[in-house]
Amino acid sequence: FIDSDHLSNLDDLLDVVRCRTGILVVYCTSDTLRRPWCAAEIATASVTHRRAIRLLTESFCSPRTSQITSEGVHNYIHQSDISLDELGIFPDVLATAFEWLLLSPEVAEVCLSTQLVGLSKFQQAVDDIAKFGTISLARLALSRKSSSVGTKTSTATAAGSTDRFERDALDFLGRGMLVISSLPEDDEATAAAGIIAGKIGVLIVEQFKRGMCLLANLRESDQESALDVVSSARAVIIILSKGSLRSSAQLAAILTAVHTADTMQSLEVVPVFTPDFRFVQNKDFANYKGLSDDFDAGDLLHSLFKRIAIGIATHSSDHVLDAQCQDLDCLGTQVLRVIDCPPK
Repeated sequence: FIDSDHLSNLDDLLDVVRCRTGILVVYCTSDTLRRPWCAAEIATASVTHRRAIRLLTESFCSPRTSQITSEGVHNYIHQSDISLDELGIFPDVLATAFEWLLLSPEVAEVCLSTQLVGLSKFQQAVDDIAKFGTISLARLALSRKSSSVGTKTSTATAAGSTDRFERDALDFLGRGMLVISSLPEDDEATAAAGIIAGKIGVLIVEQFKRGMCLLANLRESDQESALDVVSSARAVIIILSKGSLRSSAQLAAILTAVHTADTMQSLEVVPVFTPDFRFVQNKDFANYKGLSDDFDAGDLLHSLFKRIAIGIATHSSDHVLDAQCQDLDCLGTQVLRVIDCPPK
């Protein structure tokens, strides 16, 4: 059960937490505790079954003590049209709930690994959560093929095939593959890559004879090979997030893909942007000219942004994510044309 699929009626959502939830998994990112519906779920769990797991990410910053007191918690939570008071969740209840979640030994803690790369860190988190949960939770973690905990990352479909993606990428240098480029150190961008891999992979992987390669799954030592993967791919989906154009690794992949597409016409490039990405203004493309010794980065970025871009947000409900990923399939002049006319 993913809460963002059921935000239309918070009474029903809280009833699920209260009566039909074995363990509440709180995926702690920078804004999780500030979102009213998340705060309401945590408060509900804290006064009912009191079973929860906190999954900590690098972006999570624990609130200061003064921010989660009964006096300060109202200002800590984002303002919205949701009235927690009307739901019977008052500031003192929230303060107690946050203290329980963050400090109580009753709540198990799982951390998103900083040692693993790509989707493997999400798969490891699912495995760790299953160890703390009941048998039913373990089964849930293995059976939810379209979702990671709270992020909708396709762990069973995409992360479970990480080794195959990586092996294909390095053995065949990407020829004929669908390649997905994202910012390696951005977990949200990796999650977006996993969502796309899971939701469109079933539909198109048979058409790409070499399969798919998620560049985020490659180790830093494989980055030189990653550019070979990109240049010999059949299609490249570029996920643009906040730091994409400041990352030397992803910028190199972007420039290689666009240069190959524009000069050789041997691959298609599809830009996908996350909510925190800011597009480059026309007057600013000149600022990127000196970023690459091999290419005119400004001109290639300008070429990239002339293409149709698709938005994706990992915090969206599953049916919204389905629609966003379907947009990739609907780009007849890009992805579908690649699928229908594979290289001979």
